[in-house]
Amino acid sequence: MGEPPATTDELLTAVLRTFPDIGFVLDEKGTYVEVLAGPETESLGYEDPEALEGERIPDLLPAETATRFMNVISDAIRTGQFQTIRYPLEVVEGRRWFEARVAPIETSADREHVVWISRDITDLRNELETQARTADAVVQTIDDVFYLVDPDGSLHRWNDRLTAVTGYTDAEIADMHVASLFAETDADAVETYLETVFQTGAATTEGTIESADGDRIPFSFRTHAFEHPELGEVACGIGRDITDQRAHERTLERRSHQLRLLNRLLRHDVRNDLTTIRGGIEHLRAENDDHDDVLARLERATEHIVELTETAGRLADRIDAEEEPQLAAVDLRPIVEAAIDEAREHYPEATIDCRDLPAVAVRADDLLDAVVSNLLDNAIRHNDCQEPTVTVSVEQQAATVTLGVADDGPGLSDTQKERLFESDATSGQAPETGMGLYLVDLLIDRYDGTITVTDNEPTGAVFRVELPRA
Repeated sequence: MGEPPATTDELLTAVLRTFPDIGFVLDEKGTYVEVLAGPETESLGYEDPEALEGERIPDLLPAETATRFMNVISDAIRTGQFQTIRYPLEVVEGRRWFEARVAPIETSADREHVVWISRDITDLRNELETQARTADAVVQTIDDVFYLVDPDGSLHRWNDRLTAVTGYTDAEIADMHVASLFAETDADAVETYLETVFQTGAATTEGTIESADGDRIPFSFRTHAFEHPELGEVACGIGRDITDQRAHERTLERRSHQLRLLNRLLRHDVRNDLTTIRGGIEHLRAENDDHDDVLARLERATEHIVELTETAGRLADRIDAEEEPQLAAVDLRPIVEAAIDEAREHYPEATIDCRDLPAVAVRADDLLDAVVSNLLDNAIRHNDCQEPTVTVSVEQQAATVTLGVADDGPGLSDTQKERLFESDATSGQAPETGMGLYLVDLLIDRYDGTITVTDNEPTGAVFRVELPRA
């Protein structure tokens, strides 16, 4: 048969030998009734813990510390639940920090008693203080506002950025409700925001801080709630000055408005005038056929303007709607062939040499035809030869496809090449390439492609458009 189980005293002795903390039994008057000390007790700074027996807390400790201890003992006895307390004490090794758990115990004596278990947390507290100092340094160096706020709207912590933005002193902020830092029109929204943060755990918003001098500054806020070991339920957050962002948004809105006006102008006024011009050309041709060549050029120019306005209008609609390009696989060969057929019809005097076109798809959208048409139109219309020659080629690479359009015109200077795709390329000494190439550049950029221009031999220019393969 096995050995009989250990007695209660033997078990208690075994526990105390491995006990890293120190314990006391105290009565309701703070008298040390019993000391529960193990071999590790000396590390807590007690040379002779048993010497405490019979002594009273009010007689041994400073008045403020003794009052805190007695209040904890009273709370444990009154509520019947354990209490916790953190406190510093001057012991043999100097000033140390302790954390104690205090619980009421039932005894046969006529007095109430508690058991008090203390643990040395000095090293842990030092580590936490180091982390806190590091966090403070980070908080103070960021350009954003940092804050720690409770559900009642009281600020418990903030960085210097908040005082700099608001113009209030730390003492003034400590006495203010957080909503008082905002414009009066935002006060209710701030309180609603706090409720949302503590209900959901996190939230974002925008609001206007009003400084002590009356300046109003727009901010965006991101806040997270958590349980603080000392403050209880709080929320910490970051506030970022969005003055520049708001100004940028206003600029974009103004440009968007201008874009809508321009689009309307292109779609209605210009096209209406072009319809009138077309009617005049047909009337002149019917009245007199002596100027067929001139009328044909006017008619081609009019059609080109119509195509440009249509392309610009479609692109403007998508930019104004802030649509992301809806790219898909587009077969390049039929688009190039259709553009060549159209160019031959409009410019019968031109020779368009088309090398073998491979069947290859690129990532683009329904405006790709405008890219090819404008490149061909540019190569012919700005050619000073009576019978222009244009060579079209398509080359495949592993990840891209290159469309080449080469002409035998006058070519371009280095300065002209640099400014070729600018929206004001028709001003100054730049060649009259018009808005066509500017639209081409905008579209190619939407396709994540590139366009370059180099010299052709012996004369002319070569445009190369590189597009991603689908």
